[in-house]
Amino acid sequence: MPGFDERLSRFQIIGENVHCSRRVKLSGIRCLKDGGNEYVVWKEAGEQRRMLIPDWFKENNQHYQSGLVSHCHLAVEHGLRGDPIGAEYITWVTKRQVEKGAHFIDVNIDEVSPSLEKRLESMAWIIPVTQKAAGKIPLSVDSSNTETILKGLEVYDYKQSTPMLNSIALERPETIEVGASKKLPSIVMASNEEGMPHSVDERMENIGRIVAECTKRGMKLGQLYIDVLIYPKAAGSKEGLDGLLAIKAVHEKYGDEIHIAGGHSNFSFGMPLRHLINAVWLDLVIQNGCDSGIIDPITVDPKAVKQLDRNADYYQRTKDMIENEEDDAVMDYLEAARGGEIEDPFEK
Repeated sequence: MPGFDERLSRFQIIGENVHCSRRVKLSGIRCLKDGGNEYVVWKEAGEQRRMLIPDWFKENNQHYQSGLVSHCHLAVEHGLRGDPIGAEYITWVTKRQVEKGAHFIDVNIDEVSPSLEKRLESMAWIIPVTQKAAGKIPLSVDSSNTETILKGLEVYDYKQSTPMLNSIALERPETIEVGASKKLPSIVMASNEEGMPHSVDERMENIGRIVAECTKRGMKLGQLYIDVLIYPKAAGSKEGLDGLLAIKAVHEKYGDEIHIAGGHSNFSFGMPLRHLINAVWLDLVIQNGCDSGIIDPITVDPKAVKQLDRNADYYQRTKDMIENEEDDAVMDYLEAARGGEIEDPFEK
C-alpha cells in the first residue's frame, strides 16, 4: 500500500472551474463598472481584459439580480453569438487550471438553459474551445443528462486525449454502456435511483451496486473514480465524519486499484478559514485512501497539505471540528475562527 507522501504526489485534480454554475460577485474584484456598463474582468499578460455583461444576459436573471454573475455561462452565450471574447475567456479559465496542475478539466454547461437543444449547442461549442486551451490535458465531460454527455463525446478530439466521463450513476444506467463501450475513465456516483445518500451505509450499498454493474460490462476498477459525495460541513455536523468513513470503507473494500474522488471544494462552503479547512480536509481524505478530487486547484491546492503541522493547535482544532458530529463543536469552531483565535498558517 502506498504511503501518504506517494498518495499525495499521485493525487489527481479534476479541475472544476469550466462550469456554468460558477459565479463571481458583481461587487468583487472580478467585475467592473465603467461608463454605464458592467464587465467580467481578468488579466492576461499583465493587461486587463473585459467581457461585457449585456442587457440580454441580465434580463430575468435571478443570479444577476442577487448580485452574482455566472461567468462561464456568460462566456458561452457570447460564444454562441459569435463574439470571440467568449472563447478568450474560457481559454483563460482553462489555462489557469492547467497551470495549477489539473490532470483533467471538468466541463459542465447544464445551467446554460433548461432547453436540451440549447445545452447540446452549448456543449458542441465549449468542448473544442476548452480542449484547444487544455492541450494534452484531457477533459471531463460532465452533465446530469446523458444526451448532453454524448454530444460532448461526439465533438471530442480523441487524437489529442482520452476524455473522462462525468458521470455514471444508477439513475442513468445507460451511462454505464457509454463508459464501457468507449473505455473511458469514469466518475461513478454514490447516489441511487431515488436520490442522494445521507449515511455511510447508503453510500456503500449504492457504490457496491454501481461498481458491480460496471465490472459486469467489462470496465476495470482502475477506470472508476468513485465520488462518495462530499457535502458541506455547514449543511450538517455529521457530514465530515461520514465522508471520511465512506472514503475509508471504499478503500478497504476495493483496494488501491480503484480511484476515490469527491467534490472536495464543497466541504468548506460557508465556513471561515476556508483555505485551512480545505488543506486539513485534503490531508484527512488522503490519509483515508482518497487519490483524486473534483476541485478548484487555485483555492484547494493539494500542495498546501505539505505546509500543515499536524501537531499544531490550528490543525488539531480543525481536525476535531471536521470529525465531530456535535453541532455545538462546530459552532465553537466558527466562533473561535471568526474571533481570530485559530491561527491561519496560510496568511504568514
